Amino acid sequence: MNILNLLASEVTIYTQLGNVEISGVTALVKNIIEYFSFGGYVAVGILLFSLLLKVIPLPLDIYSRASMKKNALKMEKMRPELERLQKQYAHNKELYNQKLMALYKKEGYSQLSSCLPTLITLIFFIIVITAFNQYSTWAKVDMFNQMTVAYNESIIENEHVTKTEEGKY
Repeated sequence: MNILNLLASEVTIYTQLGNVEISGVTALVKNIIEYFSFGGYVAVGILLFSLLLKVIPLPLDIYSRASMKKNALKMEKMRPELERLQKQYAHNKELYNQKLMALYKKEGYSQLSSCLPTLITLIFFIIVITAFNQYSTWAKVDMFNQMTVAYNESIIENEHVTKTEEGKY
């Protein structure tokens, strides 16, 4: 009887979800996972989808790392000048900041050059993870609907078999 109660509770959970519609990025995620699901193994599709997610932002990641390395080299080159400016303008922060920005511009140092690709990658992952979460919800509801249809068909077939057996006796 506990199993029937559990099934009944599952029914109320999934009927509250209703039909989950997918579109946009979620539909794209669904299509990619289903394309990579060889032989119906969704786990393989998810694994290959994860690898694809690593490959897509790879150029931005490489650019960001190269930019950070360049900035570190520029900063090392500017270190004596920065120390000199710090000592010279220790009493005047506003003038120090102006001279610092002028030095950065002269040397081509940009604090945001390595940050922007990282932000783009972060936004990409937030969008994809949200779409994957929606796909996961859709897959649960779809699986439940398939189980419901199969269960109802087996009940109908079982009733049909029972009626034909009753007619024989």
